[in-house]
Amino acid sequence: MRSFIGLALVGLGVFAMAVAGFTRFYIAPQVVAAPADYYKITHLQAANATYFDAGSATTRRGATLTATSTIRGDAAASKRAPDDIVVWDATAVIQDVANDVDLSLYRQRLAFDRRTGQLSRCCGVHVDNDRNVAMAGLGLFWPLDIERKDYQYFDTSTKRPWTMKYSGTETVEGVKTYKFVQTIPATRVPSPVDSVPANLLGRSGTASVPADRYHQATVTYWVDARNGIPVDQQQQVHVTMRPRDGGPGELLLLDMTMRLTPKDKAELVDYADDKATQILLVETIGPVALLIVGAVLVASGLLLGGAKQPRHRRGASGTQRAVPAAG
Repeated sequence: MRSFIGLALVGLGVFAMAVAGFTRFYIAPQVVAAPADYYKITHLQAANATYFDAGSATTRRGATLTATSTIRGDAAASKRAPDDIVVWDATAVIQDVANDVDLSLYRQRLAFDRRTGQLSRCCGVHVDNDRNVAMAGLGLFWPLDIERKDYQYFDTSTKRPWTMKYSGTETVEGVKTYKFVQTIPATRVPSPVDSVPANLLGRSGTASVPADRYHQATVTYWVDARNGIPVDQQQQVHVTMRPRDGGPGELLLLDMTMRLTPKDKAELVDYADDKATQILLVETIGPVALLIVGAVLVASGLLLGGAKQPRHRRGASGTQRAVPAAG
């Protein structure tokens, strides 16, 4: 009987150790990665913003602007994508709700490595239906094993990556984060119009002047040091129209500093905490616990199965007496 129990314990122990390896090397990579079915809506808000209202041809100052960003994973496209690539669709709209003005809307489709976050050019990716954009660097998703170093991060307005510089550590809502800052100099970008009335540029007359749109920004992310999840962000944006001839004058289209709303920041901190717990469980606590239990079961089984059975001898009265094993 002891032999049977010992063998059973050894079998359970080996099974537990096998599950430990399965958890660490199969389940963990599935959990510690960008989900194909991700869905999230976040809001940023800017107070005291200035922008040009094209509808009324006036400049509005002291406005409160809201940016609503929606990210939705395309699970079906991710299944068809190359190994380890997931596909997300994103939209963002900036509005002056009080004055019922929509300032901008953009749509983007990204494909990226579900662990490193590096962008890929497969799967019909685009920025506002422009499929010729050479996406590179990171975009929306950061590496889960985030490091204290500079990264290249793709900017949808200029349609190219810029350096996201590591700028130290800061605590956000009790979470240790790495701070990254991206500085985008004034860069000419596509514009729905190619000329501006001279008087809007500060020149005399109303004749149209050929002009180009310039985008300038400083983007800051605070990223959870445990898992690469952004828990806060800020965007300082300055957009102008400038005469193409290089002459004097400029039309300010947008000047704002947007920050993640407190509600959304708290939700992202909670999400990052939950993700950190999941990662700790599947990468460390679970496998280590299973290994320890497995080792204890195997050792117990071997000891029990290898223990010597008591010898019996018949006494003078005809009864049997147990004789302890020597040693």
